[in-house]
Amino acid sequence: VLEAYAARGQTEELVRYLKRLDQQLARPGFVHTGNLELDSILNYKLDRAKRAGATLELDVRLPERFLVDAFDLNVILSNLLDNAVEGLEKSETKRLALSLAANRGVLFLNIVNSYDGVVLQADGPDGPVYRSRKGEQGHGLGLSIVRRAVEKYHGELHIDSAGTAFSVEAVLYLER
Repeated sequence: VLEAYAARGQTEELVRYLKRLDQQLARPGFVHTGNLELDSILNYKLDRAKRAGATLELDVRLPERFLVDAFDLNVILSNLLDNAVEGLEKSETKRLALSLAANRGVLFLNIVNSYDGVVLQADGPDGPVYRSRKGEQGHGLGLSIVRRAVEKYHGELHIDSAGTAFSVEAVLYLER
């Protein structure tokens, strides 16, 4: 959005958008890692989950000077947390658990959310392939995008949709 406003020379819109962004970032959040990009996306998505009625269980432990490609991590977190919020909105028991930790060059991510137990999946060459229930064009690509981002870091992605808990676990190797 910022790039588009800048490219079009729409400085008033750019300033207005930056002020709104600053207000969003100034609000007290759920997590404070010291990484502005990471905190921004996490707090924005977790606020959406909270507004959807979710009970949040958070365990975010990252080193103070945690360096990671913010774009890749935001792609992963945005898609997974959007899916989690969409799932828990359809659930009677609204719960979201997020665990994010880095240790010795390895990033561990686990997201578990309640959902209504209805999932669209098919068998794929690398295991189950999940599809969006929205059925609209442009939906249902999130997990494949996440999978590509995880593979970029020679990582692993595990998905479990048993019962009424949807779980996604990712391991990324940040140092090679």
